[in-house]
Amino acid sequence: MECGKLWFGANCSKPCSKFCGEDGTCSNIGGICIANCLDGYNGDMCDTPCEQGLYGQACTEHCSPNCRGSESICDHVDGHCTNGCEDGYIGAQCDTPCDALWYGENCTKRCSAYCAGDDKSCSNVDGQCVGGCVAGYQGPQCDTACSDTTYGINCEHSCSKGCSGTQRTCYINNGTCISGCRAGYRGARCDGGPASVPVLERVDPPQFVFFIIILGVCFVLTCILSLLLAAAYGPKKKRRKSDSDGERETPYRISSEILEAEEEVSDNSDEESNGKRSRGRQARRWRDDIVRTMGNTWTREAKDKEEWRRGAEGLILQWMDGA
Repeated sequence: MECGKLWFGANCSKPCSKFCGEDGTCSNIGGICIANCLDGYNGDMCDTPCEQGLYGQACTEHCSPNCRGSESICDHVDGHCTNGCEDGYIGAQCDTPCDALWYGENCTKRCSAYCAGDDKSCSNVDGQCVGGCVAGYQGPQCDTACSDTTYGINCEHSCSKGCSGTQRTCYINNGTCISGCRAGYRGARCDGGPASVPVLERVDPPQFVFFIIILGVCFVLTCILSLLLAAAYGPKKKRRKSDSDGERETPYRISSEILEAEEEVSDNSDEESNGKRSRGRQARRWRDDIVRTMGNTWTREAKDKEEWRRGAEGLILQWMDGA
């Protein structure tokens, strides 16, 4: 008697392998699976799992090399990595690399901002910058800044010995000295040699320069001498002028008074005897005497010109009475 499609052996007492393909049927004599085995199994009776590192239909697929572990262990059925993915990969079978700018376990780490290049990309596995580091940083992931005394790409340059300060520090990206330059050095990085001092060539000045200098000195000396003379003789000259003005003015005033008296005498002399004409001549002599007297005495003793004039009038009246 034939066994059912899912049984085989004596008295049909043995079930077919559950990993037989399609409808799971097997031969009723030896239990051989009629169709192929399900994924992850092989053998005539489909009762043998795939060897380690293999999976899938008839165990012909290899586990992903990105499965974590030295033996790249994965499930023998669907091939998913049982221990997860190596750094830089994601997915059930760890066959998808990290997106750009990300790396590490499960792609959770971001590439360094100091990676060089337009895209600043790095390895999806370990984060090593593909284009190297920008100036001032070093290390595989460009996450280590240069020391205070080094600068440039991969920190391969030392700060200049011309940098000022005890440690001679400089900026890590371009080497510019932070505290400026020591004496004798120049440039942004103080790497220029001691500044040379230009030797000035002696140029003899032209002859007219000496002439101008001498002329200027003479002018200054003349001005100083003029000021000294003005200070010394100015007051004396002013006093002399004042005295001479008094002498010119005083005789004029007296002369006019006496001339009026002389004219009066002259007018009277026309009506009186000719003997009185001699008084006119006497009046002129009196005028001259008064001028000499008043010029020497009154001009020195009178307090002002008005007092001098009153004194002169008094003398004239005395002369008139006597005449």
